[in-house]
Amino acid sequence: MDKTTLSRNLKVLRQRGWVESEAGAGDARRRELSLTTEGRAVLAKARPGWQRAQEAFREQLKGLEFPQLLETMECVSLAAVDAGTAKRS
Repeated sequence: MDKTTLSRNLKVLRQRGWVESEAGAGDARRRELSLTTEGRAVLAKARPGWQRAQEAFREQLKGLEFPQLLETMECVSLAAVDAGTAKRS
């Protein structure tokens, strides 16, 4: 995930009160993130739906080697990020 996307998504999570951040130990430039109590509750509520979605995805890919597929998807994702970085340079 690119840095600006991560920052934008974390901003939304902080605004909703689901994530909090504080300066890192020994280095104020670093931020340590953690879920708030409300954030943990939202995650717990969302988890069953996420698991159902993952199971449905795996079912659609039945017969394919799932770990190999994930590795291929990761390679494609990294190649896309590299291409985007090269384009901006």
